[in-house]
Amino acid sequence: MISQVPHGLFGAIDVVPVTWEPAEPEGKTGLACDKDGKFALAVMDAGKALKAGLVPFGPQKWTPDFSIPLELKKDANEKVVELMKIELAVDKENPSTGTLTLSWGKHVLSAPMAISLAK
Repeated sequence: MISQVPHGLFGAIDVVPVTWEPAEPEGKTGLACDKDGKFALAVMDAGKALKAGLVPFGPQKWTPDFSIPLELKKDANEKVVELMKIELAVDKENPSTGTLTLSWGKHVLSAPMAISLAK
């Protein structure tokens, strides 16, 4: 699955261990799962994706510029999440850190992140 992620509010989004500098106004993302069942958020420059003709729900023959490892937590949601929910949550105690979370059904994929505001 490929989706479009706009940038603009952030100077950089660091989803440990990757720093995503918003050099381009947007990127294309996809959810990847390797042969061992490990998940990652795969990211590709939007310009490259458009030139390659990549669109959501089309043939997924692309190589990401980088990927962000995600931790799978099965049955972590008390209630079933009907539609996939993607959330960037800032830590109230330390607003330069937070968590990227994808939830669906009773499952959660997450990664810690560091946030810096645009200058």
